[in-house]
Amino acid sequence: MAKANPGEPRPAQIKWTEDMRLTLDVLMLDFNFDRDTAVALFSGMFKDHLRKCNDPEVNWRKLHVQHKEKKREADAGRMRNWGFCMLTDEHAFARRNAVKAKISKAKRELSTVDTPPTTSRTTPAARPKPVTSAANASKKITLPTPPSSASTPRTSLPRNVRSTWKKRSASIASLTESEDELVVTPPRSNKARKVVTAVSPNQPADPPATPGSRTQALKTWRESRTDATEYVEIRPGKGAWLSMARAIDARGPPVCPHDDKAHPNVTGLMYRVYDEQSQSPLSPHGFVAGRHALTLRLPASPPPTKQSPAWIDMALHLNRDKVHTPFVSCSINLMWTLRLALEEGQRGREKKISIIDSSRLERKKVFWARPFHAALCKVVQFTKGAFYYHGKWEFMIYDRIPRNAVIKTVSVQDIYDLASRLPDVGATLRLNQIAKLNKGYLSQVLPALKAQNMKLTAPVIKSIARIAEFLGVGHTFPLFVSGIVSDVISEWGIAVCRQTEQEWLAKADIFATTICSGETVRLKDFYLMKAAFRDGVRWGNASDYNPRFEVAKTNRAVKKAGTVGLGGSMKPLTDELDAAKLGLMVFEREVQKSLPQGAGGSGSGVRRALLENVGDDEMDEADDVAENDDSGFDESMFADDRAADDDDGDDDDGEDALRQFRGELMNDSDDKSSVYEL
Repeated sequence: MAKANPGEPRPAQIKWTEDMRLTLDVLMLDFNFDRDTAVALFSGMFKDHLRKCNDPEVNWRKLHVQHKEKKREADAGRMRNWGFCMLTDEHAFARRNAVKAKISKAKRELSTVDTPPTTSRTTPAARPKPVTSAANASKKITLPTPPSSASTPRTSLPRNVRSTWKKRSASIASLTESEDELVVTPPRSNKARKVVTAVSPNQPADPPATPGSRTQALKTWRESRTDATEYVEIRPGKGAWLSMARAIDARGPPVCPHDDKAHPNVTGLMYRVYDEQSQSPLSPHGFVAGRHALTLRLPASPPPTKQSPAWIDMALHLNRDKVHTPFVSCSINLMWTLRLALEEGQRGREKKISIIDSSRLERKKVFWARPFHAALCKVVQFTKGAFYYHGKWEFMIYDRIPRNAVIKTVSVQDIYDLASRLPDVGATLRLNQIAKLNKGYLSQVLPALKAQNMKLTAPVIKSIARIAEFLGVGHTFPLFVSGIVSDVISEWGIAVCRQTEQEWLAKADIFATTICSGETVRLKDFYLMKAAFRDGVRWGNASDYNPRFEVAKTNRAVKKAGTVGLGGSMKPLTDELDAAKLGLMVFEREVQKSLPQGAGGSGSGVRRALLENVGDDEMDEADDVAENDDSGFDESMFADDRAADDDDGDDDDGEDALRQFRGELMNDSDDKSSVYEL
């Protein structure tokens, strides 16, 4: 790019204001105009401001680059110029709606502008007269005028000659008649003409030329080698057309990615879309790769090693060629999987979705498609749009996915039934919006969902819990529940606002109560669901995709979670459990006070068990809370009982009493929430 001359004046620049940035953000996210229309609307709405800036040039590239600054600021964690566009309060929402109305009005005014008149079909346009110049005069053909005589008889031409003459006469552009000559100007044509040499009747004609043997062989070879789609330069100036496999061998193998990127640690769920016509449908053996479908009785072959990965098979698999490969594809993105199934359903193919437990897959057999696609793009020419498919959420499983790894299989109709049966779930999923054909997810669908400003309210939280139950994940899978919460929040564009610690605890209670309803659960499982909800919201609020796979993305996700009041620790939940233990100790103290003086019972054992689990400091705090000696309670009975227990060397009585007390408390309570709020 040439540098500007210091002596030349600097071109006019656009001075961006807050209204201009907000209008550009609404124009990019909430409307689907083409580039020329978007530029025209933006220039028309701010023509006065642009005139003050010395009329700088406004084009699509400038608008696109300026809007990209919003994502860069969000990734960097500093909202210097675009922070007001990410507010979710009522004032920001009303301001955004006002800008939408202005853009719609400008579009109506732009569409009513008078268009230039078109030529009527009934009135033919005047054809320009040919201009005769000296250059054209040299190209004219002069024909002698036949003598006119009345005695000359008229002869009729044969039919084939007459038709040829009519066609030739129709192609004459201009005809000028004079006294002694007829001047004909040949028409100009872009078609190549073949020069034919006149041959006398006695001269023999040359035989037609036949293609050489080398040319004919090369043509036959190219027709037979339809897979030779890549041109590889073998030496300077010399090359050959090769197939994809031979091209990889000729160019050399790509650089293999690191193990952390090639085999990332996937802790959540995986999803696979299939039907009966797929290369790898669900069978009693699971999802078996197409190449290994006939070798079920043989032991599974070992996965490719880092030194020699299956580059050719990966290239064929990612290129979507109709060949059998040793890989089975699945995704970790719930939205991408659901959209694929819904779109195929609109095309008439009934697809199913299988939910897969990633912990039952061998890590060395799980290949992340993103780094391998990036490495193959340097040596392979992908076709069918595979070059632009980066495989952000796709994983290639080598050999097969075992049947015991499939948790549940649902159909598209089951998803629609769930949305119709539970209106809150339907409002959260918004199936009619995400199933639009030929709509890009990152460029069109996700911005449209975010523009609706759906917040993480109680109905949305309950809907996420119902979706987890529908996918076959209950309260016994905290890691999978956390992944579903993260997927729904990030992939459906649900807004996460800053909350206090008590408000986050209340939201976690709503989620845990919903997902544990109708079942008898332990206190540990209930708190694990609360912890899974907090962890899922923390990762779902991240700006990057797959934030658990890279260190930089993980750090940004943790930092952003702190801005909404979600730290990385589970201390608020442990504090609730400590408060429950403290309440039990106070209750035990009150029970001992109600007993006759000198009757120890099992109180000392209960106290010792609590001391072992809680500690002396919290027990002293319980003593301060329950400091009330008016009943004549004697502390010495604890010393006598403790000495007796030490002599016996048996502490099981106290632990059994505590366990029995907790069991009675759980059985006597009909309301689960009262037990959890101890």
